[in-house]
This record gives sequence, C-alpha cells and structure tokens, in this order.
Amino acid sequence: MDFIFASAIRGTKLASLLVSYDVACQWFVNLLKRMKQWPEWLQLAATIVIRAAIPKFHLRAHEEKGHAQFCLHWISGGAQCDCEGPMHIWSPHNPVGNSTKSQGPGMRHDNLDCHFSFWNWLKYILMGGSKAI
Repeated sequence: MDFIFASAIRGTKLASLLVSYDVACQWFVNLLKRMKQWPEWLQLAATIVIRAAIPKFHLRAHEEKGHAQFCLHWISGGAQCDCEGPMHIWSPHNPVGNSTKSQGPGMRHDNLDCHFSFWNWLKYILMGGSKAI
C-alpha cells in the first residue's frame, strides 16, 4: 500500500491530502515512520499535511475507541463525502469475475480492459443526457 500511495502522489504540489482507506486506522498509524525509510525518489514533501479517514460505510465495522480521528464527520472538509466511490461500482462488475476466472493472464487483461472501456464509454455518453443503449 505504501508504494502505491507514494507513487500516486509523488511529485504533486499538494499542501494537504485526505486519504480514504477502509483500514486507515491500521495503515496510517506508523506511516510517517515508514515514509522515512522509503527511497529518496518516493519521498514526499515534508510540508504536506496528510490525514487519513475510514469511509463512512466501513466505519461501523471498526471499534469505536480511538477512531474518532478517522471519522469523516470530524475531519474538516470531509463531512459531505462518504469516500465510498470505488465501492459503488463493484456490484455491476462482479459478474465479470465468473467469465475471467478461468482465463489466462493475457486473455483476462484483454477481457477486463474491454469491459471497463465499455463502462467508461457509457459513462461518457450519458454525461450529455443521452439514454443508455
């Protein structure tokens, strides 16, 4: 997770960052210590303020003790967001797993690429008020 996180925001000029992750309470605890051990090319600016939050749907699955700091209701700018955006699209894509689980890596990649390209095309054409085909 650290490598993915650092790679995604590396080189940005952000002053602050809110990171939403369903196990933020575990991952974020020692993040600043681990960051000091990252390779220099992955290092983030020392001035960036990073806050972690648990998406609202996932929060109830966690212990209440010590989790207020990760609740979006108490983080400035976070109360109107549920941070569950990526989770909302899982349901329509679950059936694709049945058709790809027996495929080799190349065919699986091609199949998923085609599926998500079509998904993105549908989102694009529906932005203008068009009806789904």
